[in-house]
Amino acid sequence: MLLMVFGVFLQILPSSGVIDIRVTGAPFLTPEYNQWFSQNPVTGVLDVAKHIILPATTLAIVGVAADSRFVRASMLDAIHQDFVRTARAKGVPERTVILKHTLRNALLPVITNIALELPILFSGAVVTERIFTWPGMGQLFFQALEGYDYPLMMGILFVAGLLVIFFNVLADFAYAIADPRISYA
Repeated sequence: MLLMVFGVFLQILPSSGVIDIRVTGAPFLTPEYNQWFSQNPVTGVLDVAKHIILPATTLAIVGVAADSRFVRASMLDAIHQDFVRTARAKGVPERTVILKHTLRNALLPVITNIALELPILFSGAVVTERIFTWPGMGQLFFQALEGYDYPLMMGILFVAGLLVIFFNVLADFAYAIADPRISYA
Protein backbone atom coordinates (compact mmCIF):
# COMPACT_ATOMS: atom_id res chain seq x y z
CA MET A 1 0.00 0.00 0.00
CA LEU A 2 2.83 2.40 0.83
CA LEU A 3 4.42 1.64 -2.51
CA MET A 4 1.18 2.29 -4.40
CA VAL A 5 0.29 5.50 -2.55
CA PHE A 6 3.66 7.22 -2.23
CA GLY A 7 5.57 5.65 -5.12
CA VAL A 8 2.96 5.25 -7.85
CA PHE A 9 -0.01 7.58 -7.24
CA LEU A 10 1.61 10.56 -5.51
CA GLN A 11 5.11 9.94 -6.92
CA ILE A 12 6.65 11.56 -3.86
CA LEU A 13 9.10 8.74 -3.10
CA PRO A 14 10.96 6.32 -5.37
CA SER A 15 9.33 2.93 -5.67
CA SER A 16 12.44 0.77 -6.01
CA GLY A 17 16.20 0.65 -5.88
CA VAL A 18 18.85 2.12 -3.62
CA ILE A 19 19.74 5.16 -5.73
CA ASP A 20 18.44 7.12 -8.69
CA ILE A 21 20.84 6.27 -11.51
CA ARG A 22 19.73 9.41 -13.38
CA VAL A 23 21.18 11.50 -10.55
CA THR A 24 24.36 9.51 -9.95
CA GLY A 25 25.12 8.40 -13.49
CA ALA A 26 26.37 4.98 -12.37
CA PRO A 27 25.04 1.86 -10.64
CA PHE A 28 25.31 1.62 -6.85
CA LEU A 29 28.76 0.85 -5.35
CA THR A 30 30.59 0.71 -8.66
CA PRO A 31 33.90 2.62 -8.95
CA GLU A 32 32.13 5.31 -10.99
CA TYR A 33 29.43 5.68 -8.33
CA ASN A 34 32.03 5.83 -5.55
CA GLN A 35 33.90 8.58 -7.41
CA TRP A 36 30.65 10.50 -7.96
CA PHE A 37 29.70 10.03 -4.29
CA SER A 38 33.07 11.35 -3.07
CA GLN A 39 32.44 14.52 -5.12
CA ASN A 40 28.74 14.85 -4.12
CA PRO A 41 28.36 13.35 -0.61
CA VAL A 42 25.34 15.41 0.45
CA THR A 43 23.40 14.65 -2.74
CA GLY A 44 24.36 10.98 -2.46
CA VAL A 45 23.23 10.67 1.16
CA LEU A 46 19.95 12.47 0.44
CA ASP A 47 19.32 10.19 -2.54
CA VAL A 48 19.87 7.02 -0.49
CA ALA A 49 17.81 8.46 2.38
CA LYS A 50 14.93 9.17 0.00
CA HIS A 51 15.10 5.57 -1.26
CA ILE A 52 15.18 4.04 2.22
CA ILE A 53 12.02 5.73 3.55
CA LEU A 54 9.49 3.24 2.12
CA PRO A 55 11.38 0.01 2.98
CA ALA A 56 12.21 1.23 6.49
CA THR A 57 8.63 2.37 7.09
CA THR A 58 7.33 -1.00 5.89
CA LEU A 59 9.58 -2.91 8.28
CA ALA A 60 8.78 -0.53 11.15
CA ILE A 61 5.01 -0.77 10.69
CA VAL A 62 5.12 -4.56 10.75
CA GLY A 63 7.36 -4.57 13.84
CA VAL A 64 5.40 -1.93 15.73
CA ALA A 65 2.08 -3.63 15.08
CA ALA A 66 3.28 -6.96 16.43
CA ASP A 67 5.20 -5.46 19.35
CA SER A 68 2.35 -3.21 20.46
CA ARG A 69 0.01 -6.20 20.69
CA PHE A 70 2.67 -8.10 22.60
CA VAL A 71 3.22 -5.19 25.05
CA ARG A 72 -0.52 -4.89 25.60
CA ALA A 73 -0.91 -8.58 26.39
CA SER A 74 2.11 -8.51 28.68
CA MET A 75 0.82 -5.40 30.50
CA LEU A 76 -2.63 -6.95 30.95
CA ASP A 77 -1.02 -10.04 32.41
CA ALA A 78 1.21 -8.05 34.78
CA ILE A 79 -1.50 -5.62 35.90
CA HIS A 80 -3.53 -8.44 37.47
CA GLN A 81 -0.65 -9.71 39.62
CA ASP A 82 -0.77 -9.57 43.41
CA PHE A 83 2.11 -7.10 43.79
CA VAL A 84 0.17 -4.52 41.73
CA ARG A 85 -2.88 -4.91 43.97
CA THR A 86 -0.64 -4.57 47.01
CA ALA A 87 0.94 -1.38 45.66
CA ARG A 88 -2.50 0.10 44.98
CA ALA A 89 -3.68 -0.93 48.49
CA LYS A 90 -0.68 0.88 49.99
CA GLY A 91 -1.82 4.05 48.24
CA VAL A 92 0.95 4.27 45.67
CA PRO A 93 -0.05 6.71 42.90
CA GLU A 94 -1.48 4.99 39.81
CA ARG A 95 1.23 6.43 37.56
CA THR A 96 3.93 4.90 39.75
CA VAL A 97 2.10 1.58 39.88
CA ILE A 98 1.90 1.44 36.08
CA LEU A 99 5.35 2.77 35.21
CA LYS A 100 7.45 1.37 38.03
CA HIS A 101 5.79 -1.89 39.01
CA THR A 102 3.73 -3.10 36.07
CA LEU A 103 5.81 -1.91 33.11
CA ARG A 104 9.09 -3.21 34.51
CA ASN A 105 7.65 -6.69 34.91
CA ALA A 106 5.86 -6.56 31.56
CA LEU A 107 9.08 -5.62 29.78
CA LEU A 108 10.79 -8.99 30.27
CA PRO A 109 8.81 -10.92 27.64
CA VAL A 110 8.89 -7.87 25.36
CA ILE A 111 12.70 -7.76 25.58
CA THR A 112 12.81 -11.42 24.61
CA ASN A 113 10.49 -10.81 21.66
CA ILE A 114 12.54 -7.86 20.39
CA ALA A 115 15.78 -9.85 20.80
CA LEU A 116 14.33 -12.48 18.48
CA GLU A 117 13.10 -9.89 15.94
CA LEU A 118 16.35 -7.94 15.55
CA PRO A 119 18.33 -10.73 13.83
CA ILE A 120 15.59 -10.86 11.20
CA LEU A 121 16.15 -7.18 10.40
CA PHE A 122 19.91 -7.64 10.17
CA SER A 123 19.93 -10.92 8.31
CA GLY A 124 17.44 -9.69 5.78
CA ALA A 125 13.81 -9.03 5.36
CA VAL A 126 13.49 -11.09 2.19
CA VAL A 127 10.04 -9.92 1.13
CA THR A 128 10.75 -6.23 1.74
CA GLU A 129 14.08 -6.43 -0.07
CA ARG A 130 12.43 -8.21 -2.98
CA ILE A 131 9.55 -5.75 -3.30
CA PHE A 132 11.72 -2.63 -3.09
CA THR A 133 14.68 -4.21 -4.98
CA TRP A 134 17.12 -3.49 -2.19
CA PRO A 135 20.32 -5.50 -2.06
CA GLY A 136 20.74 -7.25 1.28
CA MET A 137 21.31 -10.54 3.01
CA GLY A 138 17.73 -11.63 2.41
CA GLN A 139 17.99 -10.97 -1.31
CA LEU A 140 21.40 -12.66 -1.41
CA PHE A 141 20.01 -15.70 0.41
CA PHE A 142 17.14 -15.93 -2.07
CA GLN A 143 19.57 -15.77 -5.01
CA ALA A 144 21.77 -18.45 -3.40
CA LEU A 145 18.69 -20.62 -2.90
CA GLU A 146 17.71 -20.27 -6.56
CA GLY A 147 21.27 -21.00 -7.70
CA TYR A 148 21.87 -23.94 -5.33
CA ASP A 149 24.83 -22.07 -3.82
CA TYR A 150 25.07 -24.10 -0.60
CA PRO A 151 28.28 -22.52 0.78
CA LEU A 152 26.75 -19.05 0.53
CA MET A 153 23.50 -20.22 2.14
CA MET A 154 25.45 -21.83 4.99
CA GLY A 155 27.45 -18.62 5.47
CA ILE A 156 24.31 -16.50 5.65
CA LEU A 157 22.68 -18.95 8.07
CA PHE A 158 25.85 -18.92 10.19
CA VAL A 159 25.80 -15.11 10.38
CA ALA A 160 22.08 -15.20 11.23
CA GLY A 161 22.79 -17.73 13.99
CA LEU A 162 25.53 -15.50 15.41
CA LEU A 163 23.13 -12.56 15.38
CA VAL A 164 20.52 -14.59 17.30
CA ILE A 165 23.12 -15.46 19.94
CA PHE A 166 24.39 -11.87 20.14
CA PHE A 167 20.95 -10.33 20.57
CA ASN A 168 19.95 -12.94 23.15
CA VAL A 169 23.03 -12.07 25.20
CA LEU A 170 22.06 -8.39 24.91
CA ALA A 171 18.55 -9.33 26.04
CA ASP A 172 20.03 -10.99 29.14
CA PHE A 173 21.81 -7.76 30.03
CA ALA A 174 18.63 -5.78 29.36
CA TYR A 175 16.76 -8.06 31.79
CA ALA A 176 19.06 -6.91 34.57
CA ILE A 177 18.37 -3.27 33.72
CA ALA A 178 14.59 -3.72 33.46
CA ASP A 179 14.17 -5.90 36.55
CA PRO A 180 16.33 -5.13 39.61
CA ARG A 181 15.66 -8.61 41.03
CA ILE A 182 17.88 -10.06 38.28
CA SER A 183 21.61 -9.80 38.81
CA TYR A 184 24.60 -11.52 37.24
CA ALA A 185 26.95 -11.23 40.19
